Amino acid sequence: MEGILVPLGAFAMVVAIVYLRQRKAERVLMIERGVDPKIFETRKQPMQNLKWGILLVGLGSGLIIANALSHTVYFTKEEAYFAMLFLFGGVSLLVFHYIDWKKRKNAE
Repeated sequence: MEGILVPLGAFAMVVAIVYLRQRKAERVLMIERGVDPKIFETRKQPMQNLKWGILLVGLGSGLIIANALSHTVYFTKEEAYFAMLFLFGGVSLLVFHYIDWKKRKNAE
C-alpha cells in the first residue's frame, strides 16, 4: 500500500502544476486581449461558513452516536458508522436549507 502512495502523490502534483500553469496562461492571454479581469473573481456565498459548520457538527454528532450504537447488539461497527454519518450529515444539511430558506424569505 505504501509503495503506491508516493508515485500517486507525484502524479497528482504534476497534474495540479500543469493545470495551474495552463489556467494562468489562459488568464494572461485574456487580459492581453482586453477581457475584463473581474470575471476571474469568485462570487462569495455569505452562508457558506454556516453550512460547513452545521455539517461538521452533524457529522461529529453522528460519530458520537455511532460509537454508542456500535457497542450494542443491534448494529455492527461498520453499519453504525455509515448509517449515522449519512443520517446526521443529511439532517444537518436539511437544517441549513431550512435556515437559509427562512433568511431568504425574510429578506424579500
